[in-house]
Amino acid sequence: MDNAVPSETGHGTVDNTRNARNRMRYIRLLAVALIAALPFVQSVWSVAGPVHETFELVGVALLIVCIAGRVWCSAYIGGRKNYELVKDGPFSIVRNPLYVFSFIGVTGIGLLTGMVTVTIFAQIVFVLFHQATILREESVLREAYGAAYQAYLDTVPRWIPRVSLWQEPDEIQVRPRFLYLTLRDIAWIVLLFPFVEAIDALQVAGHLPVLLHLP
Repeated sequence: MDNAVPSETGHGTVDNTRNARNRMRYIRLLAVALIAALPFVQSVWSVAGPVHETFELVGVALLIVCIAGRVWCSAYIGGRKNYELVKDGPFSIVRNPLYVFSFIGVTGIGLLTGMVTVTIFAQIVFVLFHQATILREESVLREAYGAAYQAYLDTVPRWIPRVSLWQEPDEIQVRPRFLYLTLRDIAWIVLLFPFVEAIDALQVAGHLPVLLHLP
């Protein structure tokens, strides 16, 4: 889970910072693989048509939600995740809010291409990878926090937020360094839209060979 796994510098069990960076690398590799295929794949719908344009607009909106959501989560968990079980703010309504917002971002990336098949493929790969990661992390957290974490597991859902559970403290301590690191990790997302737009323009102009059309 993306909540609070004690680190080697904290309680000596798991280096969650390293694991998080590894996950970000895998997500970036998936994004790079999809992007590398884009010059040769095109949507069955016209690039200038309403269906393709709608997909792009929704994709951009989801990427904005992803960026804002991950920054929001980092404000609550930054500097605390290695030493305590965070159960307030976004972590009070879903156990893995950072993963949820990343899933939203992956969906947005897929929709930018205008292809539902690419979007679904990206979603499936994301869920399969993170489901295995979450199960491992939950095992570690159960061992580290015992009954307190089990109660959290029994109450807060893993993937689908339950807004009725919302709770927050009177104040939180925000450490700018963690927000900056989050922004750095997701800054590459901002460059995707102009990149996809450039590929569409080159394909329409006939400068890139389209080998496959997908819905």
